[in-house]
Amino acid sequence: MRRLILLIAVVLTGCESGEPPSEIFEFTFQPPDSVMFVVELGMKRTTSQGDQQMLDSTWTRTRHYQVAAKGGYELTGITDSIVMFRNGIPVIDPIVNLFTAANITYLIDTTGRAIGIRGYDEVFAGLDSLVGPDAAAMVRQMVSPQALQDQEVQTWNTKFAGFVGRQLRLGELIVDTSYPVLPVEGRLASYTITELTDTVRINSHLCARLRITSGTDPSELARLAEKSLEEVIELFGLTDDVVSTVGRRQAGSSSLREWVLEFETMLSHTESSKQEVFYYELSQSGLPVRNQLSEVQSKTYTYAEAAEK
Repeated sequence: MRRLILLIAVVLTGCESGEPPSEIFEFTFQPPDSVMFVVELGMKRTTSQGDQQMLDSTWTRTRHYQVAAKGGYELTGITDSIVMFRNGIPVIDPIVNLFTAANITYLIDTTGRAIGIRGYDEVFAGLDSLVGPDAAAMVRQMVSPQALQDQEVQTWNTKFAGFVGRQLRLGELIVDTSYPVLPVEGRLASYTITELTDTVRINSHLCARLRITSGTDPSELARLAEKSLEEVIELFGLTDDVVSTVGRRQAGSSSLREWVLEFETMLSHTESSKQEVFYYELSQSGLPVRNQLSEVQSKTYTYAEAAEK
């Protein structure tokens, strides 16, 4: 009997001394019926072609109003101001004025998925009076309201919809593979790792701190995600042939994004990102020239109720 008691005590002690199970956090899309917030975005884009380099800087302030509507929500954004510089010189572009004070409204269903956008038709209707019929025709050849709507819907759903209903533990990884179109190479596999790195409370709301890294080069992805190359190869089931061909590619991309958003409402608070794309093309002399685009963004969200406190 004494030996049995000792055995039970050892088992219970071992259970108590083990690590507690990690807490599970779930993303839901339950925003308030009405919310107002301001988004301030700073962006710097460096374009390099051989020895030539150009720096574009943009600062944007946008007011947003989200309200409950039939079948979901309507999120309207109004751009108050856009300031642009190129190599330190202010850029005056009449096309930019089209989007200032324009009302662009996202139609979002109850699952957090964008199902349509209103407002781009009205924006393009003002082209002729702003830049003249000839310039307006050229703009319409390059882009259309429908193309912008489709692009924005896809961007929203890629960013938000996949998280709704997902459960994560701290340190848990989500892996995904996409196939973006890059210059020269066409479609390349791009590998993405999403990690819940921490939680934080902002105005009593529990928020996720996400680290999202992606890249066409497994070695660069490992560096950005702070993983070993062996871990990345195992996560995506990559073959030696895939890894060895990376160095011979004529194009590639990588990105790192850190994002803080509320678990319950999916409302964002801060975002920062850095993205790089490169490709080679032949110069007039027949020699390969490296072209590279680097873009850094910093975005903050200020909510009306938080501002009043």
